[in-house]
Amino acid sequence: MNALAGTSLAPRYMPARSGDVWYSRLDNNKASRLLVWKPKYDFVTGLSETLTYYKEQRR
Repeated sequence: MNALAGTSLAPRYMPARSGDVWYSRLDNNKASRLLVWKPKYDFVTGLSETLTYYKEQRR
């Protein structure tokens, strides 16, 4: 994220809160198979496009 955003921020880890999700994993294989669908962007490209969009919105 820092490399894409051009920053050098360090993450701040806070104590866990009640209701926090400990584990999460995305998998688009089922959508790809059933809908004959492919994502338009890979993860890094999508993240880069999202950062660019929000930077432009701040102007």
